[in-house]
Amino acid sequence: MSGGIRVAILLDHIESAYQVQMVESAVRAAHRRGARVVILPGGALTASGTPGRSRGFLYDFLRTADVHALLVMGGTLSNYCGIEAFDRWLRTLPRIPKVVVGLESPSAPSVAVDNKKGIEALVDHLVEKHGRRHIAFVKGPEESYESEMRLAAYLSAVERHGLGLGDTYTVPGGLAREQGIDAVTYLLEDRRLTAATLDAIVAVNDETALGVLEELTRRKISVPGQISVVGFDDTPAAHAASPPLTTVSQRVYEQGGAAMSHLIDAVIADRPLANKTVRPEIVFRESCGCHSVMLSDTKLEDIPTGGPERAEAVLRERMDEIVVRLNQTAHGRLRGGAAWEQRLVESTIEHLKSGRLRLVRDIEDLARRSGQTGIEVCHDILTELRRRAVRCAATDIEARLRLEDLFQECRLALANVASFMERENQMLEALHLRTVMRACLDRAHGAGLPELAVSLEEQLPLLEVRTFIVSRGNEDVLDVVARRGRRGSSTGSPTVTTAALGMDERLAEEEAVVVLPLSADGHQVGLAAMAWGRADPYVYEKLRDLLGMALGVE
Repeated sequence: MSGGIRVAILLDHIESAYQVQMVESAVRAAHRRGARVVILPGGALTASGTPGRSRGFLYDFLRTADVHALLVMGGTLSNYCGIEAFDRWLRTLPRIPKVVVGLESPSAPSVAVDNKKGIEALVDHLVEKHGRRHIAFVKGPEESYESEMRLAAYLSAVERHGLGLGDTYTVPGGLAREQGIDAVTYLLEDRRLTAATLDAIVAVNDETALGVLEELTRRKISVPGQISVVGFDDTPAAHAASPPLTTVSQRVYEQGGAAMSHLIDAVIADRPLANKTVRPEIVFRESCGCHSVMLSDTKLEDIPTGGPERAEAVLRERMDEIVVRLNQTAHGRLRGGAAWEQRLVESTIEHLKSGRLRLVRDIEDLARRSGQTGIEVCHDILTELRRRAVRCAATDIEARLRLEDLFQECRLALANVASFMERENQMLEALHLRTVMRACLDRAHGAGLPELAVSLEEQLPLLEVRTFIVSRGNEDVLDVVARRGRRGSSTGSPTVTTAALGMDERLAEEEAVVVLPLSADGHQVGLAAMAWGRADPYVYEKLRDLLGMALGVE
C-alpha cells in the first residue's frame, strides 16, 4: 500500500540547515518505502498560537487535501508560541496519523532529541575536562519549549557542580546569529563580566553560538584561550567556524528518517504510534579547548601484528564491515552509483600496496556527483574510513603514516572541489535568479502574465526546478500562470485547486513536491508547487518572495 501513501511535512520555512536536513532525511525514508511527500512551509505559529497571515493559509488547505499522514516539525513551528498554544493548533489539524518532530507533545506521538542530556553533557565537559567555572548561557525565545528545556538543563547542571552562578550568567538571546552578537555585548558591557569572571559560554543553538564567536573575535578575545564557546544542533556551519564549534548533534537525519518510517508503518498497519527519543551526541571541536582527534582515536586491541601486507589483509578481511559503516554514515545522501563504498575501501588498500592516489580521485568524483551538500558528507565518510583503516594498520608505523598522508590529500582535494563548486554554483544561481527577478520587476511595472510565464518556463529549469506549476488567486480554484512537466513545457487544465495543493495529476506523481505559499502585503495571491530536489534548497524561498511580488500586482 505504501506506493499510494502521501505524507505532508509541515514546517516554518526552508531557511536553515536544520529544516533542510530534516526534510531531506524524511524524503529519503519515504522514497525507500515508495511513499510520496508534499512539503508545506507555512510559517511558524504566532504568539497566540495561530498561523501568520503571509504563509499560514497553506495549512488551511489540509482540510481537503489528499494526504494520509502528517510529519509536523514542532521544534521550529512552536518557537514563538509555546507548547500549549502549539498543541491547541495541532488539534485543529486533520485527524490522520501524525508525528511531531523535535518536540515532545502531549497531543501527538513525537520523535525528539533528549535536550536535557545534551546540555548537561556540554556543561559537564566544560567543567570536568577544561576546568571552566564561570559558564554563561545564551537563552532562546521564552515561548520556545525546546529553548526553555535547554535553559533548565543548564541551570540544573551548574547547580549540580556547585558553581554558584546567579542570574548574571543567563542572558537574553534568540535563535539567530545577530542575537549571539548582542548576547556578548550584554555579558561584557551590561553585566560587566571580564575574562576573569567569564570563561565559557553555552548557546541555545549553533546560529547563536556562531554570533558569539564572531563578536568575541571582533573584540580580540581568544576562543578557547580565554573563553570556551559551545552550541547545539551541529549544523554544517559549525564545521567551518573559526575555531570549529563544539556542539551537540541532534542526529537530525536519524530523527527525520525515523519519524517518516514510523508514520508509514502506522498507516500501512493501521496501528498506534509511540514516542521515540533520540540520544544526543557531543561533537568535540576546538572552540571548547579540545583538539581534533588524529592517531589517538585508534585502538590496538584485536589487531594482529605485522607489516603493510598484514594491514592490507586485515582491511580486506574487514571490508564488509567497513562498507556497512560507510553506508550508514552517508545516510543515503550521496550520488555515487553502485558499490561506491567498496571502491573507496579498495582504493585505500591499493594505496598501501602501491602508493597510488586513486582514493583522491574517487572522493573527488563522489563529491562532484553529489553536489554542494555532498562535500560535508564526503568529509564524514573520510573520517569513518580513516578511523577504521588506521586501526587496521595500528601496529605498523609506516602503513599508518602512509594512510595519514593519503587522507590528508583527500581532505585538500575536497576543499578544492568545494571552493570551485561553490563559486560556480553561486555564479550560475545569481545569473538565473537575476533573470527571474527582472521578469518579476517587469510584471510589477506593467508587463503581462504571459511574459512572466515565458521567463519562468525558461529559467526555473536552469535553477534545477524542472517540474512546477505557478498559480494565481485566493479562492478554492486558482488560475495557472506557468507550468512545466518532466518533458518540457506542458499543457493541461488552465486551473488547479487548493484541495490539490496547487498540483495537477502529473506533478502529484513526483516523489516529493514543495508547495510555496505566495503572498503580497500579508495576503494570499497564489501557490507555487515545485518538484523537490534542488542541490541548493534555499532557492525555493527566494523564488517564493519574487513570485509573491509578481503575482500580487493587480
